[in-house]
Amino acid sequence: MREKAIEQKLVKAARESGGLALKLICPGFNGVPDRLLLFMGGQIAFVEVKAPGEKPRPLQVHRIAQLRDLGFRVYVVDSIDQIGEIISDAKSLPLGVRSARESVQWTDSGVERAEAPGKKVAACGRMRCEDLLERRTK
Repeated sequence: MREKAIEQKLVKAARESGGLALKLICPGFNGVPDRLLLFMGGQIAFVEVKAPGEKPRPLQVHRIAQLRDLGFRVYVVDSIDQIGEIISDAKSLPLGVRSARESVQWTDSGVERAEAPGKKVAACGRMRCEDLLERRTK
């Protein structure tokens, strides 16, 4: 089976699971994974797709390590048999982490806090709500 066929199955499985599998192209930043998986609740994961038996190149291994060090889930898939498990894992929320929607409310006029101002709750991509609020209000 070719890499393209595995990638197409991944995209279809993500869509059927209510998510997106965006093609990731980063000019000037080589070695990034092929797909960015996005699911409800702010779940994000990266997927490097390979033909059966192929391994990531050294630069790809480096990028995968960088993304994992930042706290992201990164998968390498070389078989359609792995796709179901990857989708299931990528969609799951880590214990004790709630979605950003539970801690902030987005309105037409901006962001409103739904909880006490001093409380920090992990949000999308392990970013803190306060960081998210600061970025949105600048």
